[in-house]
Amino acid sequence: MPKRTFYIGRIFNIPIEIDFSWFYIFALLVWLLANDYFPAHYHQWPVLAYWIVSIVTAVLFFGSVLLHELGHSLVARAFHLPVEDIVLLIFGGVSKIKREPQSPGQELLIVLAGPLTNIALWALFYFAAPLFYSWQYVYALLVYLSYINFLLGIFNLIPGYPLDGGKALLAIVWAFTHDVHKATLIAANVGRVFAFLFIVLGVFSFLNGDTVDGIWALFVGWLLGSAAASQTRRMAPPSPREP
Repeated sequence: MPKRTFYIGRIFNIPIEIDFSWFYIFALLVWLLANDYFPAHYHQWPVLAYWIVSIVTAVLFFGSVLLHELGHSLVARAFHLPVEDIVLLIFGGVSKIKREPQSPGQELLIVLAGPLTNIALWALFYFAAPLFYSWQYVYALLVYLSYINFLLGIFNLIPGYPLDGGKALLAIVWAFTHDVHKATLIAANVGRVFAFLFIVLGVFSFLNGDTVDGIWALFVGWLLGSAAASQTRRMAPPSPREP
């Protein structure tokens, strides 16, 4: 089976790879920024400027995603949990931690490191943007990065597994029940509820003419539902064999 990722380097000795699907969302993001977001907010730019700023913004956006995953990975390594690699995917990324955390506290700290990284980046870009107000291209880039990092941080805290908020819910339920299996099932089922809500939101947006947001919400709902259902099946006990 052909390899779906390629290696781009190491950070803190953690291998970084990119899934080929990443290029689709990168191209889509650049197109949306150059044709919609920046022209709507900055009317007088030359056409080439929209595309150059959009490409740089998209690269830095995925740099933010990478830092999010590094937040998870570095806290995991602080607990002596080995990290195999980080892979950037079509939506977000994943840190492949080889062993499960040994306690709810470890799980919670590892999980929260990602969204807190995005909140820190939001603050950095938000307060840096006014310093570059006279350099409009840089200012516009920083404003967008502050906005998108805030959204990433808040979105990932939604308590729907497998989002970071869902994993945080898992850690909290684990701490109260002392049963990681039961906590995982509860978090996965809550994730399915949020998946359903995103799908409802997507249908509502689509029917009200907001096609782009409707499609995004439907896609996010489908991803959340698929991941939560997969986790539920994985945690289910095996069926007894027929005699």
